[in-house]
Amino acid sequence: RSHRVRHPREQPASSGPLLPARLPARRPRLRRCPTHRAPPPELAALPGASFGQAVRRFFHRYAQFGGAASVSEVMWALLVNILVGLGCIIVGGIATTAGAGSSAETRAIFSTVICVAIGLIYILAALTPTIAVVVRRLHDTGKSGGWCLISLILGGGLVLLILLLMPPRPELFQPEWV
Repeated sequence: RSHRVRHPREQPASSGPLLPARLPARRPRLRRCPTHRAPPPELAALPGASFGQAVRRFFHRYAQFGGAASVSEVMWALLVNILVGLGCIIVGGIATTAGAGSSAETRAIFSTVICVAIGLIYILAALTPTIAVVVRRLHDTGKSGGWCLISLILGGGLVLLILLLMPPRPELFQPEWV
């Protein structure tokens, strides 16, 4: 008896010479991992979320890094962040230019400082849920949440955007609820 380890496609040693078994006619379809189960409803993604639903979930799931998020959830949340930031910049810029060279210059500076302060407070308040929704979206695409760190390198933001727009493949990522 031989001590050689048989390849799974080889015939047993008792049936004659070792010949490879016949290959299937076509490749088998990708099946779900047998240990993969659907996440609980509170952790599941919401495909096709409206603007209101996405913003509500963005703030209600404030620091929830487990679970999944759909493309619409992430994009609506990022749009809100961009609009609030642009609003603060525009209002602060208008206040600064309206008061320049006039007697109301101190009032203009004060309103600019208020706009900048509101913008900074919003950035600090939205930082955690923004990271959380990006991590949940990466989970939905089958990637680890650590991929969000790629945005810290030059050009990494574009790579992260491409990863966020990928189709959902949650069976590739085995999170803690399995």
